[in-house]
Amino acid sequence: MKTDIVIIGCGSTGEAAAAWFSLRGKRVALCDAERFIPQMETMRGRGGILLRGNAGITGRAMPALLTADFAEALASSSRVLVCVPALRHEEIARLCRPCLKAEHCVLVVPGNMGSLVFRSVFAEDESCAANRACIAEMSDNLWACRTTGPAEVLVALPMKDKRIAAFPAGDTPRVLEAFKDMLPLAAGGNVLETALNSPNVVTHVAGCVPNAAGIDRSGGKFAFFRDGLSASVIKCSAAVEAERDAVLERLGLARYMQVTALSEKLMQGTPPGFEAFVELDGPGNLRHRYVEEDAMCGMSLLVSLAEACGVDVPVSRSLLCLAGVFNGTDYAESGRNLKNLGLAGLAPQEILVRLC
Repeated sequence: MKTDIVIIGCGSTGEAAAAWFSLRGKRVALCDAERFIPQMETMRGRGGILLRGNAGITGRAMPALLTADFAEALASSSRVLVCVPALRHEEIARLCRPCLKAEHCVLVVPGNMGSLVFRSVFAEDESCAANRACIAEMSDNLWACRTTGPAEVLVALPMKDKRIAAFPAGDTPRVLEAFKDMLPLAAGGNVLETALNSPNVVTHVAGCVPNAAGIDRSGGKFAFFRDGLSASVIKCSAAVEAERDAVLERLGLARYMQVTALSEKLMQGTPPGFEAFVELDGPGNLRHRYVEEDAMCGMSLLVSLAEACGVDVPVSRSLLCLAGVFNGTDYAESGRNLKNLGLAGLAPQEILVRLC
C-alpha cells in the first residue's frame, strides 16, 4: 500500500495529525510499537479517530493504514512525521533504523534535538541506509492538543507556520520540498535555533516550579493556563526568556517570537478563540511532561549551552535544579546537554559548524 505520509506515534499529536490529514483527503499510515495495538483496535472499532476543536476541520476519520509493523508503514511513503515524547526518540529511532532508505525525509515533532538522537542511533550501524535519510525537527508541536477519550482528540488552536531545521542543516531544503504540500513550514537556521525557540523552553518549567504546591494539591485537575498564570509566574518566564535570548544572540541565532507576550495577554482575560486552550488539562503532577520532558530537553540544553558560551543564566539553572529536586533527577547531568548530544568540548562556533 502507498500512502501520502507516515505518522509515528499514537499519542494526542499523532492521533490529531492522522485525523487531520485524513479529513483533508490524504492517505495516512499511522504506526507505533506493538504495545499500542489495543489502541489501534479501538480506532478500528470506532470507525476512526474523532478530531474536535480548532484544527480548521473536524470529524471522524480512519487512517488508510494502522500498523505496528514499521517496515510496512515506512515502505508506504518517504514522508515521515515522528510525533512522540522526547523520552521515546531513541526507541523510535531503533525501530525505524532497519526500514529507512535514502529517499526518506523524517520530521521529528516537536524536535527537542531529537535529530541528534536519531543520527546517533543510526551511526551505530555505519552501513545502514538510514544514515542517508534526511532527519529534521520542528521547533514546537503541530498543535496544543489533548486526548479526550478513546480514539478522540481535541485541538485547542489552529496550526500556524512552523520552523524546521535538519541535521545537518544542509538537508533542510530537501525536507521543506518533501513536505511543501502537506504542512506550512519555513526554514530555521539549525536544530539548536529551532530547539531553543520552542515556547516550552520559556513557559513550562518556569511556570510549573512556582506552582508546585498548587499542582501537588490539585488532585490531577490543574490546568496551567487557567490556574497557573500570575504576575510572579510571568516574571519567572520572562527572566528565562531573557536568558534564552542572550544565548541565541551570543550564537548569532534568530529569536522567532516573544513567548511571554501570550501569557501576559491571557492574564488580561481569555481572547476569542482561546477558550479551549486555556482549559487544556495539565500538569496534573510534577512528573508531567511540562516538567519531566521540558527540564530534560530544552532547559538542560539551555543551561549547558549557556555555560559553553559564557552566558550567565542563574534563573534557568535554579529552575532546572529545583525541578530535579522535585523528581529526584539530575536533569543538568542526564538531560540533553552538550555532552549527551555528542557536542562536549566544542567551542560555540565549532558546535555551529558541526550542525551545518
